[in-house]
Amino acid sequence: ATSPPFTLGRDASSSLVIDAEWVSRNHALIEFKRGYFMIADRSTNGTWVKLGEDDELRLHRDETQLRKSGIISLGQVSSANKDDLLHYQCSP
Repeated sequence: ATSPPFTLGRDASSSLVIDAEWVSRNHALIEFKRGYFMIADRSTNGTWVKLGEDDELRLHRDETQLRKSGIISLGQVSSANKDDLLHYQCSP
C-alpha cells in the first residue's frame, strides 16, 4: 500500500522498460488503491488485459482492477504481441 506506482513503458525511468515501437514512453502504471491492484492506461495505443478466462479488455486512458491471474499486453492485442506479454497473478 505504501509502494510507489509500478510504471510500464519505453522510458528508461520506467519500473519495467519495454522497448517496442507500439509502447508509449509512459504507457501504463500499476498501483495499490483502496485494497486492490489497479492498472491504468496512459498511452496512445491502449493496454489489453485478460483477466483469467474472461474476454480480453482494452483500456485506453482508463483503469481496471487486476484480479485472479492473467495477461497484460501493451499497445497491441495479446495475439499480436506474443513476445512482450506480461503475466500476473493476484493472491487474496
